[in-house]
Amino acid sequence: VSAMIATRDGNILVAGDGGLVMKLDIRGTILWQKAFADSVYVDSIIECEDGRIAATGSIEDAEGAGRNLWVVSLSRDGAVTWQKSLGDSSGLGWGRSIVETASRDLVVAGQVTDGKAWVVKLDADGSLLWQKDLGNHEAHSVLEGERGELFVMAAAMGSIEWAGSRVIKLDSEGSVLWEKHWYDDSGGSWTMVRDGEGGVIIVGSYFGSGRQLDISVLRMDDSGTILWHRLFGLENDERATAAV
Repeated sequence: VSAMIATRDGNILVAGDGGLVMKLDIRGTILWQKAFADSVYVDSIIECEDGRIAATGSIEDAEGAGRNLWVVSLSRDGAVTWQKSLGDSSGLGWGRSIVETASRDLVVAGQVTDGKAWVVKLDADGSLLWQKDLGNHEAHSVLEGERGELFVMAAAMGSIEWAGSRVIKLDSEGSVLWEKHWYDDSGGSWTMVRDGEGGVIIVGSYFGSGRQLDISVLRMDDSGTILWHRLFGLENDERATAAV
């Protein structure tokens, strides 16, 4: 299982590798399930305002030589309304995070080539509105701000030159408003949530004292200023991968 959320009707959506998406009630009874190709990997799933379901991840490309970023929309009963595969000749596309905007569009963050952040915006019918290449650092998380702006979290993918993390703020049309980079020695920051005051809380990991991974929690305001950064750890490696 790589993604799981509670739905507004009190049930649970579960998705994972092997292309399986299913809905369970609170007793664990399967209400419906949808199986896609074995080559499908689901990384993120959401329930939209109208009850439909959207998910993103990766799918094998038509030639079987690489992978494309994959997005699917399902009805509340699990029927596929559309699915879309996006990628380039590199065969390294992947969707890591999906969010519905206030305008009912879908925004997906992930990668299009190795270690390169990519953000795409689709309308409710799956038509591509725009796409944005944000350069080095694969994107791991995206969320919408209070005024329709987008915050994208990206982390380093093994390059010493890019050993750090960054947040990029985009307007609703995909133009970069600002970006903030900070050094975390490739520990990586992986997800974020809104802080209720226009900014974001970012969680991940950070190489602290003794070259061990500590849990990293960082708060940033809507202009990109880091308000505080805290590390939490014991004697072994600790890593945070989710926040609510």
